[in-house]
Amino acid sequence: MTFTRAIGLGSNKIIRLIVHALALSKIHPNVLTFLGLVINMAAAALLAVGRFRLAGAVIIGAGLFDMVDGRVARETIRVSQSVGGFDSGLHS
Repeated sequence: MTFTRAIGLGSNKIIRLIVHALALSKIHPNVLTFLGLVINMAAAALLAVGRFRLAGAVIIGAGLFDMVDGRVARETIRVSQSVGGFDSGLHS
């Protein structure tokens, strides 16, 4: 097994635990999508004022919401066709 494969498998286990916890909390996947959007807007503001390293860290954090919203939708059986305009990642 390669090093990068091991990192991927370990990260996937962590993401699955996060998704399971969020699904149990009954949070709607669209809330996660919206939170990711708001966090990315904050990152854009940080970029605008030249705080590039902090903005990069915020963007990485916001990516977590994008990684889990579709998985939470599938786990809670909340995938719908109408959501495609809000977050196309929910269909993949």
